[in-house]
Amino acid sequence: MFDAAVYSKCRFADMIAMAEIIPKTYSMDEEKLMISSWPAYRFLSPMQKTRLFVAEYNNAYRDNARVNMDRNYAETANVIGKISFSKQSTQLTQAWNARRFADMAALPYDFFLRFSFEFYSRRKRKESPRPNQLCPKEGPMLAVWADILDAQWTIERKKLELSRMAPMAQYAVDYVTGLPAQTAFERELLEIGSDPSTRLSPFLANWVVAKAQLAPAACVGAFGEEIVTREVAFAEEDIASGKLTRHHHEAPHRLQRLQSCFGATGIDHDTSDVCASCPDIAKCRAFAAKSLDFVEQRTGSADPILERKRKLGRDRTAKSRANAKLAAASSTGIIPEE
Repeated sequence: MFDAAVYSKCRFADMIAMAEIIPKTYSMDEEKLMISSWPAYRFLSPMQKTRLFVAEYNNAYRDNARVNMDRNYAETANVIGKISFSKQSTQLTQAWNARRFADMAALPYDFFLRFSFEFYSRRKRKESPRPNQLCPKEGPMLAVWADILDAQWTIERKKLELSRMAPMAQYAVDYVTGLPAQTAFERELLEIGSDPSTRLSPFLANWVVAKAQLAPAACVGAFGEEIVTREVAFAEEDIASGKLTRHHHEAPHRLQRLQSCFGATGIDHDTSDVCASCPDIAKCRAFAAKSLDFVEQRTGSADPILERKRKLGRDRTAKSRANAKLAAASSTGIIPEE
């Protein structure tokens, strides 16, 4: 059962953590990543997505270890499972950026990770890739990586992965409110339905009737009113006869409808096309401002990471000047004044 009070506190804590421990450079595009990410993740906060990514990374690491290393070791391997999500660390930043890359690539995390592990194991790499090594950074190896990925991430594979995705109430036609995440999902489904390899009859039966993730009206422009009306009627007959099962969606709580970028503190709402089309923009701005106010009250700065960097710079400068004074004093024999 959904606990709104607990979820609200967790979501607020995630936004605060983003501002305090994730460099702003890596949190400025979460609204774009929300759109490009795999549809199942678009209503998870960036921290929730990163936690899921870490869990999937450990699963992929263990599976790879069973095949290429040691079965007993694989059962207990938990390579990055002890990452703290409450303090800044290199491990967290690496996992965060790897998750961002998977979101940019529009891939399910488990597929992205298993592909990357297999890519490196086939090249006889002795060590399994760490989160910051999952994709080549540049050069010929990156081109090879991308070509192999394109060959594996086909339209048929995408259809398969979507069929495995549990129907989500946030995408149910009865609860669509014009959120960018919902609009993007509708567009993606219509693109798949329009692909020459797609059999339209089972596609409409599944997504329009059984799962109710696509409205008949949205399909008319793409496939024609006659076809849509006929196939929906056939699917309704299959529902009545028991050949097809209809998924019943409970109305999602308003907090469950928050997109992953909602309240993210690094986004420039004034210049974002995604934000401009979002009906939740005013609430999102207010939530982000509330998070930053809390961070500033607790740390003394709305950007504590930048402030820490500046302090380290000032400390290094002061130390360098002190050392220079000592060096000058030792060469002249004069004790410098305090």
